[in-house]
Amino acid sequence: MATLNDIKIDRPIEFIAYKNDGNIHSSYIENNGQLLEVTLNEACTKEFVEHLSKTKNKVLVEETLQGLAIRSDGTPLKTAFPTFNEFKKAIENIDRSMFKELINALPEWELCGCNEVVINFEEKLRQN
Repeated sequence: MATLNDIKIDRPIEFIAYKNDGNIHSSYIENNGQLLEVTLNEACTKEFVEHLSKTKNKVLVEETLQGLAIRSDGTPLKTAFPTFNEFKKAIENIDRSMFKELINALPEWELCGCNEVVINFEEKLRQN
């Protein structure tokens, strides 16, 4: 199982709205041809991880954290996919000024049927 120790906290973090069909299929959501996503800087990655640890919500990410994808430039990612409602609850008390863009996006995501949030972190590569 991957943990938050397996991600780079000094790199940006991506949040993407997804819809899970209740089985095994999930797909990203677009609105007017635009992917519903928010990318935040590395300061937010660090704050997000610290917030999860502080509020005992690490399990929200760690229970689904996996190496599922790589960026087109070859950067390996660790991806988590909590439910939308679990995610909203976990960030209720997060620094609103730092996460304003993400918090402001959530109502639109919900209206578009989002029930899962994909969170992409850059993977910390292990040294041999």
